[in-house]
Amino acid sequence: MTPLGQRIKVLREEKNITQEQLAKCIDISRGSLSMIEISKREPDNYTLVKLADYFDTTIDFLLGRTNQRYPQDKEYKQQNLYLDNVFIADQNKSGQSLLTIQGLKQIIREVILEMRDEKLLEEE
Repeated sequence: MTPLGQRIKVLREEKNITQEQLAKCIDISRGSLSMIEISKREPDNYTLVKLADYFDTTIDFLLGRTNQRYPQDKEYKQQNLYLDNVFIADQNKSGQSLLTIQGLKQIIREVILEMRDEKLLEEE
């Protein structure tokens, strides 16, 4: 198994999802995903990007070019989770976001201020 197939399988199992569930999320067949996981098939660029986005990691990590799992440091990840929670809390029953561009700008300002207060971000 190549690093790519291995890493996809590990990430999928960490999320406790089936091949069928992951395949549906990234718009490929379960069979294709299975072949990728056992290194019998390479994903196309579009699928590789979808996998990296789904697992919130980098393509370099998936390909085994780096062991740095997240695109940035731990603080970035925590702030990203904060924003995810804001978006989840802001969705109506149909799943559509009620957040406006102005609301998003305000959230970004608040996050930047919080990061500065916690000394996670240098002032310019």
